[in-house]
Amino acid sequence: MVEEREGKLKIWDEWNAIEIIARTQTNPQKAVAELVENSIDAHARHVKIIRAKEKRKNYLLVSDDGDGVRLNNKGIPDFEYVETHICDSIKRKYTEAQRMGIQGEFCIGLLGFWCIGHELTMVSKSKNSPTYQMIMIEESRETKASKASKEREHHGVDVYISEMHQSAQRVLTGKKIQRYLATELRGRIKESGVKIVIEDKVSRKKYEVEPKKFGGERIENIQNIPTKGFGDIRAELYVIFPKEGDIATVNIMRRGTRIRKSILEIDELNHDPWVRNKIEGELDYPNFKIAPGTRDGIVPEDDSFQAFLEAVRSIEPQIRKLLEEKEKAKEEKVSKEIMKDVQKAFRDIWSELPEEYSWFEIARRGKITDEERGLGTERGEYHPTSNPNQTPGPLGKVVIRPRLSDVSINNEKRFIAKAYDVNEVPIEENVVFDWKAVGHFGTLVADSSTIAIFKTGSQTGMTTIEVTATQNSITRETSATVIIVPKKKESGRGKGLPTPDFVYEPRESWRSRWKEVRKVIEINKGHRDYRDSKGGRKSLRRYIGKLYAKELVLLNFPTLQKNIILERLIELLTRLEKQL
Repeated sequence: MVEEREGKLKIWDEWNAIEIIARTQTNPQKAVAELVENSIDAHARHVKIIRAKEKRKNYLLVSDDGDGVRLNNKGIPDFEYVETHICDSIKRKYTEAQRMGIQGEFCIGLLGFWCIGHELTMVSKSKNSPTYQMIMIEESRETKASKASKEREHHGVDVYISEMHQSAQRVLTGKKIQRYLATELRGRIKESGVKIVIEDKVSRKKYEVEPKKFGGERIENIQNIPTKGFGDIRAELYVIFPKEGDIATVNIMRRGTRIRKSILEIDELNHDPWVRNKIEGELDYPNFKIAPGTRDGIVPEDDSFQAFLEAVRSIEPQIRKLLEEKEKAKEEKVSKEIMKDVQKAFRDIWSELPEEYSWFEIARRGKITDEERGLGTERGEYHPTSNPNQTPGPLGKVVIRPRLSDVSINNEKRFIAKAYDVNEVPIEENVVFDWKAVGHFGTLVADSSTIAIFKTGSQTGMTTIEVTATQNSITRETSATVIIVPKKKESGRGKGLPTPDFVYEPRESWRSRWKEVRKVIEINKGHRDYRDSKGGRKSLRRYIGKLYAKELVLLNFPTLQKNIILERLIELLTRLEKQL
């Protein structure tokens, strides 16, 4: 017969348990944050953190103007209670109302100094007591409490950690402490209004800790998320489009203190929309249950945690819809900005292309400006390659623009002639121009200047405009071709680069296509190449520019053989890439 008995678990070696608890803190920055939290819990209005050297050894001082260590029945700081009540914080005995604004729970934060330095000296003065101190040594169970040799000027606590470890010195610079506390204690700093100043005497710099400010646009209609039976989750969420390489994170907080750096660290929430890298901010839930001996160990089996998950999931459809709207608006804005860049690039190279090229026909929305068309100059306007400020030599050639044009009946067209020397330096003086129209399809109005106007009649056909430039005994000739066409009925369309229409077809292989009926270029934003190019504005601009180059070549040379089309594409891209 087996004898039944009841018993209770008991710690056999208390010191071993204390060592294990102390070593749970491996992050020096977190250990400093817990010391600052102790100051906030003691109603401090000012906290000063000093990093300095003494006798060639680094030390860290956290000083506050709080209430100080509670007094015993003798009216002095009760260090004995601190020594003998590890894992039995008095804060746990408070009611929920009394706990408001107090974060510590298991009275283990002080032991975190082991990961910072070798020795801790705590100096405390209350309003109605003299100054006392307690000394603790790393990996030692012995403590020493006594009256301080020097009286503290004001009430509060000084925590002095000497002989800092090398590993701690690397991460406890003034700047790094500032950045860490600004995020880690963001809520507590905002709520308490405490002023935290860091004086780094090693680097001779001073910092003030301000609660981290999130970027982007706040989601105003999601601020308090109700849970079933465990109060509200305070939400401060922002829609943000981070720079390339930056990561947007949603911090998980508990009563103003960060317990998880990212919502994605919670496996149950590592999904859309949180994985899109478009949401930044924090979710603060006061009812998380933290496992004893840990700093961020949320108890997943607890009912309060399950209520948190359910509440967060309830807002995800709303966030997805909002992100889709913002992403679409952002895409349209970026598209307009990129199209301006692409249009300018095509304008800059247009005069370098052969005469065979012409623009797309686009839908007209009111009066079409040159900027909307993508046109800055008349097609084929000649640009000299030399410095126009050079002194020109003898007449080398004459250029007429446009060299090829179509003009409707009963209309007119302006032609310009320019003279250059053999080095393409423009000649502005002492050149006479003689204009002539061949055929009977119109009349030419011109004198000896650089400009002539050809007026068409009522017949269609083709004619030639000739110009002869004369400088002393030197003459040079050139000509342009004019095609007279029937007068077209107003079509509501003009010439230029059409605005793209983005289509999401991830399963299709096409990247772009010209839609003749609608007069638009469709760009497949579901294609992998488009998604890869969205990493930066420059890469997306170059990608869209190449798509327009492809469509322009296919538009102008639809019947050529494939190898010739490819040659034309290289011809266009070689000039375009310099501008993009």
